[in-house]
Amino acid sequence: MLFDTSSWSNADKTNFLAVLAHELTVSARGTYEVGTDGVLQPEMLRRFNELQHRVTGSLRDHLRGIAGMPLEAVLGMLMDFGARHNRMADIRYAISRAQELTLRAPASSR
Repeated sequence: MLFDTSSWSNADKTNFLAVLAHELTVSARGTYEVGTDGVLQPEMLRRFNELQHRVTGSLRDHLRGIAGMPLEAVLGMLMDFGARHNRMADIRYAISRAQELTLRAPASSR
């Protein structure tokens, strides 16, 4: 695992997943043709969309307080995606940015 989330509250995990979902949309923009409506890598954009579907599904479940895909499983899936599709730098950045913004949030909002 990249880092230990076992002591995180459900609110911490929810916040992390929300920020992560946003950061993944930024990573997916790398598939676009700059300055146009074109997509240079449609297959990769679709893969990012499937990844986003899993992350937001876990986020939804955390918001509802129900069992779903645990955060640890989401992190493992992200790392597998990065390794399989040569996108490790994108995935590591998205995770580290989400971690940074989650842990930097004031305790009263976590």
